[in-house]
Amino acid sequence: MTTSNLVPLRNPHPPEPPVLSLVNASLTPSDDWEVEPEGTAANPSASDGQTAPGASESSRWTGGFAYAPENNSAAALRDVCDDVSVDAPEIPAPTGVAAVEHATGGTLTGSPTTYTYKVTFVNANGETTGSLSATAVIGSGVTTGSATISWDAPEEQGVTANVYGRIGGSLGLIESGITGTSWTDTGAASPGAAVPSSNTTGGTGTYTDLSDVEFVPYLVVVEDSCSSFGFSERDYRGRATRLLDSATPKAIGREFWRGDFAQAKSYPNNYLANSDSVTDITPMTVPSLLRGIQLLEDALSACGFGGRGMLHVQPQTAPNLLGARLVTDDAGVVQLVTILGNIVVADSGYDGTGPGNEAPSAGYAWIYATDLVTVRTDDPVLIPDTLAEALDRGQNGQPNRITFRAERFAAATFDAGCHFACKVQLDS
Repeated sequence: MTTSNLVPLRNPHPPEPPVLSLVNASLTPSDDWEVEPEGTAANPSASDGQTAPGASESSRWTGGFAYAPENNSAAALRDVCDDVSVDAPEIPAPTGVAAVEHATGGTLTGSPTTYTYKVTFVNANGETTGSLSATAVIGSGVTTGSATISWDAPEEQGVTANVYGRIGGSLGLIESGITGTSWTDTGAASPGAAVPSSNTTGGTGTYTDLSDVEFVPYLVVVEDSCSSFGFSERDYRGRATRLLDSATPKAIGREFWRGDFAQAKSYPNNYLANSDSVTDITPMTVPSLLRGIQLLEDALSACGFGGRGMLHVQPQTAPNLLGARLVTDDAGVVQLVTILGNIVVADSGYDGTGPGNEAPSAGYAWIYATDLVTVRTDDPVLIPDTLAEALDRGQNGQPNRITFRAERFAAATFDAGCHFACKVQLDS
């Protein structure tokens, strides 16, 4: 038998990751990061506090790190000649306030009795004055009455509502921190503070000092196993490297979306579906995909410094993003961006789950908005798990078998100060 006609398959150039992957669209840290001075005891791939395979002295960041998120603060506008501030405008008091009475659902009584309500909006600076009054009349003899108060939604993000009631001329706070546009008074709460006499929502904004984030990187691992006959070690090293390069974007995208690994290991990592930091801005009626994108982009523009951000969607939604376009930056990186310049990441690792990993029903999906994400990976490490001779008939029951394992450390982080989610209805 001759082997002169066997030509090893050699392709030293690994394929590029998917164009729209999180890896390609994210920020990439420079190589001069501060490194951990000690081993990698916090890393799941290390044992006894020793550095995991491939974690060189210059890559000790794999032991875990803490970073300070970029804080968000509204800018103060000042006169050029003195220190007089030109403050941001106040938000207006609620409009469209109405009250509807019910004979059941609470403990409000009537003889008949008129119950009066006002609503205020609250933002990070303060509270508006009260809205116009709305009244509900509980009929004579009713002892189990209730009243539903509703109002128009605010135009600004991050605004909640307070409701004041009940008897005209003596209104007091009965519910605060309402995130929706309606609330039902059952009579359970006793009126408290009076309606504000001045609007305190204007000003230069509240400085948000976000807490430091602890983060534990993870290890992305692939294995390639095939017959060793007619091939050299170099070919298998290349196969494993190409497989790792192709599989890394999806693995990072999946963990960044859901955080399954971080949650299973009780790590403090943040991720898109983290219900502790995400703000759900889905309106009462689930919008279309394009409307959801508009809501997220509006939230990004109103968040902190209003800089460029990222929209995270499933690949199935990307063809519906009318107006989005592919652009190539100076470094040759191709990105999908919206008209407002926000980067769209349609990563194959995303599954469309909602905050807390809620699974959406058929025809619906969750999309997210964050500021720019930072992704860091180190160079691949190749480990020969099985290295058989070409005509080896044994080797643990796997004759003519060679197996290489390729792995690299990875981390994908973002500043959760701008972190929004919206449930959308997909096109049929």
